Amino acid sequence: MHLACLVVGAPLFRLLGAGEQMAQLHLAGHWYPTVVTLVIAGILFGWSAYALSGAGVLRKLPLRRTVLSVVTAIYIGNPPAFSGRQKWSYAAIASFMAGVMPPSAMLGRSWLYVQSQRVALSCTCSMVSNRVRASQA
Repeated sequence: MHLACLVVGAPLFRLLGAGEQMAQLHLAGHWYPTVVTLVIAGILFGWSAYALSGAGVLRKLPLRRTVLSVVTAIYIGNPPAFSGRQKWSYAAIASFMAGVMPPSAMLGRSWLYVQSQRVALSCTCSMVSNRVRASQA
């Protein structure tokens, strides 16, 4: 989403709450909005790698639990602490949901892993019951 600001331009900077000054700087072709956006996107990319590591999709990254705990705290605390707007409830809900998902991977298994195991178990159970029925017939 942040990288889309560089493509779409000032309207998306405004929509996402970057401020009128960032939108005007982008319209003027200044380097600052591009660098700030790339730095934020890089940080979010790193956090995504740690989330995938916590979910078991990527290899175990160093300080995984610590980084995921810090990221979770940032996502949960971000909207009320930094937005300062009356309409931060949507951002608060989205950040809370993003903050709740990484700990599920830290506490054992991710939601995706649990769901995949349920599907595998139900397929196995149906195959076994089909074999039992076939052997009884």
